[in-house]
Parts: sequence; C-alpha cells; structure tokens
Amino acid sequence: MHGPGYAPPPSRRPSDAALVTLRVVFVVLAIGLCGMLAWAPLIRVAVLTKKAKDWVLFALALVVVAFSLFLIGDEPTDDIDTNQEWFGLLLLLGNLIACVTYYLYADIKHFHGWSGPATYAQPQLHKQPQAYGYPPTAPTAYGQGVPHQGVTAPMHPQQQPLPTPPQQP
Repeated sequence: MHGPGYAPPPSRRPSDAALVTLRVVFVVLAIGLCGMLAWAPLIRVAVLTKKAKDWVLFALALVVVAFSLFLIGDEPTDDIDTNQEWFGLLLLLGNLIACVTYYLYADIKHFHGWSGPATYAQPQLHKQPQAYGYPPTAPTAYGQGVPHQGVTAPMHPQQQPLPTPPQQP
C-alpha cells in the first residue's frame, strides 16, 4: 500500500535529425551575430546537463560578451582604430570560438551514451512483492514460515548445547 512506487520513466532521446538541427541553429546564431550571442549555446548546455560548471561557464560568457562590447563601444568613432577596440574585438571572437567549441563538445558528449528511444519500465508480474521488515523464517501462527528467497542460511542459528567445562581432579 505504501512505498516508493514505480520509478519515473527515463527521458527520451531526441532524434539524430533534431539534434543536428539544434546544433546547427545554435552555432549559426552565435557566429551570425559575430559572437554577441555566444552565450546562447551555453545556456542550452547548462539546461541540459544541470551542472554547476556549465552554469558558471554561461555566466562567464555573458560577462565576457558584455565587457568586450563595452571595450568596442567606448570610443566615440565607428572605426576600430585603437588598441582597446582591437582587444575588445579579439576578446569577442575568442569567446565565440571557445563557446561554440565547448557547446559542440558538451552536447555531443551528453547525448553520446543514449541509445534509441527509451522504453518504459513495466512491473514484473512473476516476482513476489517485497515485504517490510525481516523475512519470516521461524514457524508462524499459521504454520511453517516461508524462508526469504535470497537467504541461503537461516536467520537464527539453531541452539547448540554449551560445552561442559573440564573436570578438575
């Protein structure tokens, strides 16, 4: 009546076509906007894996993009002619390369171990349900107790007579 119940079914693996499409869309999105959305693939990885490391990398990518855009946009002219603007541009492009590379690595690694669509766990009808507490091994009020299936030795060893002490002359 009470107990843990059945385990929830495992999540299903998306098809290979859907995975490739998502990878292409996120990479094109990051590259197409010259690195300004380089954080977008990392948020997908962080949501998929739910690891603290991936959330930290996502936050770091956001900070790097904001800092590099600040460096580029700080000058009043539209031309990239100072060292500060060149550093901001190289930082933005380096962040783009790092984010896309890590995204492809983490996404492929995350889905590599999955094999096909998941099957739902069905209860085994031929197994007897496990009862709480110790299994019955001694005779009960209803007759002879049934030993537990996995136990090969009795739970309570039989009483043996105590050895008699040696006689002193």
